[in-house]
Amino acid sequence: MPHKTGYDGDSDVLGLFTESTEFDNTANDNDEVWSLLETASAENRLDTVQEIIQLKKLRPLGFFTASAIVAIDNDNADIVTTLLAAGLPVNEALVRTALNSPKTYQYLQLFVATGWDVNSRLTSHTPSVLALAAEAGDVELVKWLLQELRADVNVECDQLHTPLSVALQVTTIQTSLPYLPIVPDSPKKHDQP
Repeated sequence: MPHKTGYDGDSDVLGLFTESTEFDNTANDNDEVWSLLETASAENRLDTVQEIIQLKKLRPLGFFTASAIVAIDNDNADIVTTLLAAGLPVNEALVRTALNSPKTYQYLQLFVATGWDVNSRLTSHTPSVLALAAEAGDVELVKWLLQELRADVNVECDQLHTPLSVALQVTTIQTSLPYLPIVPDSPKKHDQP
C-alpha cells in the first residue's frame, strides 16, 4: 500500500522510495523528490520531510539545501532544524537566505545552536557572516554578531579579506565604527624611555 502524504498529486511519491533500497538519482526521481520536499518545506509539513530523510538518506545534500531555503523563506524553523539535524551543513546559501529573512537573528542562532561556527569562512572570497552584514551596511546586525555571537573581525578568506577590511572598503564610517573598539591595539613603537 502506498504511503499517503496528504499532498494531492504526489501521494505515491514516498511509495516509490519504499519499493527499493537505493535512490536511483534519475532525473524523474530527483524531480519528484525535490517537488515533495519543496512543497513539504513551504507548508511546514515536518512529518513528510522527516519521512523522506528516514527512508532515503538523500544525497546529494543539495536537496536539503534547497528545501531549507524554501523553509526559511516560508518561516518554517522546525523544517530547517530537522534538515540541519539530518546532516545539512550551514553554507553560504543558507546564511544569505537567513540574512534576507525577517527573522535573521533567530536563524543565525539556530545555525550556531546546531554547531555552526559564526566565524567560519563562507566561500573563498567571503570571510564570514560578519563580512556580509558589514557589506550590507546593517549596523545593528554587525553589533549583535560582535557582542552576542563573538564574531571575529580578523577572519580571513583566501583573498585575505577580513570582515574589518570589508567594512572599511564598502560601507560608511558609521557601519565600521562597531569594529574599531574591538580591534587590538597596535604595538607602540616609540614607548622607549
